[in-house]
Amino acid sequence: MENHRAPAAAYNPYAAQSIMTASPSALVVKLYDAALLNLRKTISCIEKGDITGRWQANRKTFDIIEHLTLTLNPEKGGEVAANLAELYTFILRQLILIDEKNDAETARNVIALLTPLHESWRELDRQMSAGEPASDDEVRRSERIASTA
Repeated sequence: MENHRAPAAAYNPYAAQSIMTASPSALVVKLYDAALLNLRKTISCIEKGDITGRWQANRKTFDIIEHLTLTLNPEKGGEVAANLAELYTFILRQLILIDEKNDAETARNVIALLTPLHESWRELDRQMSAGEPASDDEVRRSERIASTA
């Protein structure tokens, strides 16, 4: 049975407005928020034996990471974009394993990979919202994280 529900933003004009007016960095933060939320749901469903719920939550995470991969700009992002592409490709393979093996530990490992990136994007968004330039330390931290793929 297919699920034909519209996205939550379609029901909530405030959510739709916040997405449409968000900066690019804020949108990336929202994507990471959703990916991490769905990974936690994936783990919960595995622990409850809810295979359908696990698949749905994991599929949402897969779609988010796939979107992040497809929106990388190698020309502007250079080595950082290339490293993120490698990391995202690795994560996509891990997400497939989660479904194949019904493996909560792999989901926890993906959370551990995404969390520092999420924190870096959140800090970058905070700095951009405040009109502050990204610090060299933050840029280097993001590059280090992206090169761990």
